[in-house]
Amino acid sequence: MGGRSTIEHRDQLVEVCATRDARAAAELSGRHWSELGGHISKLFDANQFAETAAG
Repeated sequence: MGGRSTIEHRDQLVEVCATRDARAAAELSGRHWSELGGHISKLFDANQFAETAAG
């Protein structure tokens, strides 16, 4: 869940940081964390944390 996009976000962030564009890096990082938050919310909604712990 989100693994591929996390890798892509990381690669994009490294590229943006290399240009020393702090504003673009902050915006990209914010979008990344918002997306991860959505994934976490879906896991809680589906109660997958309990299933993973029990499994």
